[in-house]
Amino acid sequence: MTIRSAVPSVDNDTPRSDVRLDIAREPATRAELLIFTVYFLCIVAIEVLTAVARPEIIGISSATAVIVLLTHFIVIDPLSESEDKASSRDMASLLLPALALLPLMRLLSIALPTRDIPERYWFFVVGIPMLVGAYGLARLLGLSLRDVGVVPVLNRTQLLIAASGAPLAVIAYLMIQPETSYSSGRWWEIVIAAFGLALFSGVLEELIFRGVLQPIAERAFGPLGIASSTVVFTATYLGEKSPLLLAFMMLVGCYFALATYRTRSIVGVVAAHVIFVVGFLVVMPNV
Repeated sequence: MTIRSAVPSVDNDTPRSDVRLDIAREPATRAELLIFTVYFLCIVAIEVLTAVARPEIIGISSATAVIVLLTHFIVIDPLSESEDKASSRDMASLLLPALALLPLMRLLSIALPTRDIPERYWFFVVGIPMLVGAYGLARLLGLSLRDVGVVPVLNRTQLLIAASGAPLAVIAYLMIQPETSYSSGRWWEIVIAAFGLALFSGVLEELIFRGVLQPIAERAFGPLGIASSTVVFTATYLGEKSPLLLAFMMLVGCYFALATYRTRSIVGVVAAHVIFVVGFLVVMPNV
């Protein structure tokens, strides 16, 4: 069973924005809600550790979470179910490998030798393996570009969402004024830093959180799934140790989640996130 088996069929001429997800036809059980609440809380707890714990503890916790989530998925094996058994419970099971991407991302950031590499290249070191992992997950679950909200539909709404990244960058910089090395150095180093931020912070984060995690969580648990994925997205910024940045990214996460839910496309939010992060960390410090 693949994700597509639980999504309404769409004609090629029908814009994605006119489609509504096939929310769980069968309500999730209390046990499922409890189990996945625990998993979400554990992932948030790992992100909390990034602000207070030693790297060894963060690494062990992240590795344990990845193993537990993938083992649970293998034991359940929802992909072996027949097409006529697609339900919210199958969707909940498919959340397991999607959730495993998050502690994997934290594990890579701890395990890979980023300390010996200039900060502007960190996103490449961690982002390339994560991009491979996200692609492998999409293949495993049978996700198409349309399933994750990547559709060739560029309308006024998507353009407005994309353009909103610019004021977000200005507001964030005026509020926080981060100390960063992304905006310093020779011009080609700045270009490389901007490209890394755009691809691995803007595109990859939206692909994971709004393209994969949010729609699967929504199909399994409805609005609670959207809220949970947004909480986890916000938690990934706990390591920055900035309450102001955390609060701002929570609002940004809610905005991106709502925009994706309403339009059924991540094109606009990906562009907005790219403009936001490059403007915030590269452009504004040089203005």
